[in-house]
Amino acid sequence: MLRDKATHLMLLLGEHPDHIERMAARLKELSKYLVSGLINDLPPRELNQIEDLYQDCDTNTLFYLQSGTIQVESNDRVVFYYEEGDLVGLQNTLDIPSPKLSSPDPVTVIAINKEIFADHVSNKPHWAQYLLILSTFFKDAYSRLAQIHSIPQTGFLTFKAGDLIIKEGDESAEVYTMLSGHADVMVKSKKVGDIYSEEIFGAMAAFTNSPRSASVVASEECHVLAVPKDQFVNLIQYHPKTCVSLIESMARKIKSMNEMITA
Repeated sequence: MLRDKATHLMLLLGEHPDHIERMAARLKELSKYLVSGLINDLPPRELNQIEDLYQDCDTNTLFYLQSGTIQVESNDRVVFYYEEGDLVGLQNTLDIPSPKLSSPDPVTVIAINKEIFADHVSNKPHWAQYLLILSTFFKDAYSRLAQIHSIPQTGFLTFKAGDLIIKEGDESAEVYTMLSGHADVMVKSKKVGDIYSEEIFGAMAAFTNSPRSASVVASEECHVLAVPKDQFVNLIQYHPKTCVSLIESMARKIKSMNEMITA
């Protein structure tokens, strides 16, 4: 269930603990067992892109993911991924706060009515085991997420398309350099600019000790270098080329803002 995504928004960085891998594998086995005999005659649905799965789907429906991945977002952070063979949306079918389910890539799912599913699994001995493992998995997952919230994310980072690199309104402590890729600059969900390869961003908020004035969202896979503000100051003192790049980047942003104002 959990994919090893090299991204600072990912729940588990690096290798997953053995017990997480075992739980994920067991959940996949149990999912396949629980839907056996139920989905044989149900047609698969191909979805090109998902902004929010349950925004357009009935909450009386859950899904068996045949192919692709679906990311689970909580508080604008991707906490884990559903992948092929997983049951998706069990929490969303309940009358409780639920995470957002999305995918920038095509996926294939089979929709299952939750009442029919409940009847189908009610007498299956593995249903209770599935729920127990799922509960343990979520508890472990979200506790790990809570642990990394307070850890400054620095170093070389990778973001997938749709990932949030910088969130508008967040406190600023790092300056970023786009090593490769492209990202959109968003203010109140409206695109106001672009960030390209070798461009420095996030510096103004860090230098002024003010909250981030815009969000930065990866539009394709991005490789980014994040450097704490004090280290970045030292960097530009001894590397004039970096300082020139920063000035050019800020000049482009000021020009873009002027064009938007006068348009």
